[in-house]
Amino acid sequence: MFSSQLAYHAYEPQVVGEHILHVDASHGPESIIGLGAVALFEALQLHPEVEVRHLRLWDESVRQRMDYRLEHVRAKMAMLSASASATQRESFAAVEALAAEIATARGLVVSAPMWNYGAPYAAWVRSAHAG
Repeated sequence: MFSSQLAYHAYEPQVVGEHILHVDASHGPESIIGLGAVALFEALQLHPEVEVRHLRLWDESVRQRMDYRLEHVRAKMAMLSASASATQRESFAAVEALAAEIATARGLVVSAPMWNYGAPYAAWVRSAHAG
């Protein structure tokens, strides 16, 4: 569910931007997939009006932003019923900001390895640590 479609907003959404969002699900900056993405975006620099924002799933700070727990579900449900506390709205703001970052992108580029037709490495590692 994108921020622009929610009936509530812990994070103030913006209109569609002029940026392209690159979701990098590679192993890291030196992986073949990562290097291919670098080459693509170097070529895109021929057009200075195109801003590229990178969401690197292997980066720990991004993983912390992506953390979605039961308290976020509770906050979302409370917000939908208009009974959310200020703490609940604040805890959900990071989740909604991440959704807004995707929803407001002019374009989306995903670079991900294929592991036996399964989930990318970054998604697998995240789910393995989640328990």
